[in-house]
Amino acid sequence: MQTYSANSSIKSARATAASAKKGNVFVLLNTLYAAGIGSVDPINPMLTGRTMHTLYAVSFLVYLSNSLVDWIHVYYILGGHVTSFPLAPWFSVGLVCCAVVGSMLNGLLMALCMENAFVQRINVSPYRNGLAVVIEAFFEWVQSFNNFRVAFLVMLLRDCPWTIINYFILTSCRWPQLSWHITLILSSIMTIISIGWRIIMLYFSYRRFLFGDKQSRRKSSRPTKQWPRIMDHVKMAINTSDGGRLDEYDEAWPVRYAISKIYGLNYQRMTTEIYLEYEKKAVSERISEILSILIYRSLGALKFVVKRMTCALLALIVYIGMVAIGCIPCLWFYFCRSDSLNHRHKCSKSFVRVCSLFYHYVIIGFSVVICTILLTGNVILLSSMHVHSHWNTLPPNLNYLCLEFDTAQHRVQPVLSSDPHLEVYGSSENTTIVCKALWDKSLKRRKDSALMSPWQERLKLNKDQMLVVSVFLYGNLSNTQEPYYNLYYDYGVLQIKGNKLACSSQHHGPFWRFEESFQRPSLPYFLGCLPFIAIYRYNGISCT
Repeated sequence: MQTYSANSSIKSARATAASAKKGNVFVLLNTLYAAGIGSVDPINPMLTGRTMHTLYAVSFLVYLSNSLVDWIHVYYILGGHVTSFPLAPWFSVGLVCCAVVGSMLNGLLMALCMENAFVQRINVSPYRNGLAVVIEAFFEWVQSFNNFRVAFLVMLLRDCPWTIINYFILTSCRWPQLSWHITLILSSIMTIISIGWRIIMLYFSYRRFLFGDKQSRRKSSRPTKQWPRIMDHVKMAINTSDGGRLDEYDEAWPVRYAISKIYGLNYQRMTTEIYLEYEKKAVSERISEILSILIYRSLGALKFVVKRMTCALLALIVYIGMVAIGCIPCLWFYFCRSDSLNHRHKCSKSFVRVCSLFYHYVIIGFSVVICTILLTGNVILLSSMHVHSHWNTLPPNLNYLCLEFDTAQHRVQPVLSSDPHLEVYGSSENTTIVCKALWDKSLKRRKDSALMSPWQERLKLNKDQMLVVSVFLYGNLSNTQEPYYNLYYDYGVLQIKGNKLACSSQHHGPFWRFEESFQRPSLPYFLGCLPFIAIYRYNGISCT
């Protein structure tokens, strides 16, 4: 929406000239100079100087706080206080890069804020025509950085990576009961604040674009003109009311040609209304009348669909033919006719307008979708067991140690899982899985201590035998950057003799083996860290 006001411009010019004659130089400066980079884009928010300075100031404070929290978060992650396993080299480098990108965007915003604070000459360029309009619009789009574009870049290059890192990579590399979560909370809160500010900036940026200018809706004697929409451009391009314009070989000529051949020139869509008489008729006559109307409507709809499909197919064939001959008619229309400059200029303006509208609609939709996803992810993370809650287990977590018993292969496989009701892919009826929580509240945590009390699990093999497995997990966290964990196990077969149990050696029954390697969970678990968990056998069950 843009308002053209010739009377206003004339009055402003007269007032400026009168003030300049009186020696008021500041009025002339205000006319020639403005705060920030001037732009004639109709979708420009056109905010007042005070509003722009306020948005810059708040943006600077928000993103400076983001940068500080990011570096504190990176420091504690690299120090091993947030994760429970050593970090992978690529992940460490990626963390530093994310913090550096956030700092660079904050520095860019500071430079733009200082640039907006001082008066600058309005960017008035000489009048362009033809294809130069497209080139000028492209360079202006590339160079016109402001706080609205910085807010989009922060969302894309800072908020998205940190949400993915916090929600997927860090949570899959930490045990909440052992790791520090203060910086994780701060990072998620600052991300929520940053996303909220992005939504506010999105509103200020596209308020007039989406909702129009409230001042133009008021009754006024000034002439106003609404900018055409994309569908208005399309309707104007394929309009055949003026003889079909078949001598104008532009990009829409195949569509107009197809419409003229299928529908004829000066085609206008006609609508027919059918009324039922309310006089009393026999039931059979009324039914026959309704059936005739249905048949008429069905034939009309079928004719409409067939014509539309035929028109679209003919336009497609003509387009393919024009491409096959190198678009010679189109090139002749735009470059070889006597009035080709006028057509090029009109086409360039329409192209810039359509591309601008498409770009801004994509930015709005993309920003709304991404902001919703990021807000949801960070709220879920703050309410998860990685912070304080125990009912929210949506983010990745490894809180259960499971033992998979395969009676067919006589094998015991340890598995780390987030679900106590684990179902292993490819398991059969000969497979039994039991799980136990890794953390015992009764145990006091030290830098080197047992993380879970010894767990003994029994599996009845047959009426005379029972398999007994004993495991416990030990962790050494004295070196936070290189922690390691040991899983100790022992097993044996119990012989059932009446009401008595006797532990027997493996040589008197089926040979069982305990796999001394964990079945690695699926992604994203251990994506950014190295799972150093060694498995050793110890003398936990005495069998002779």
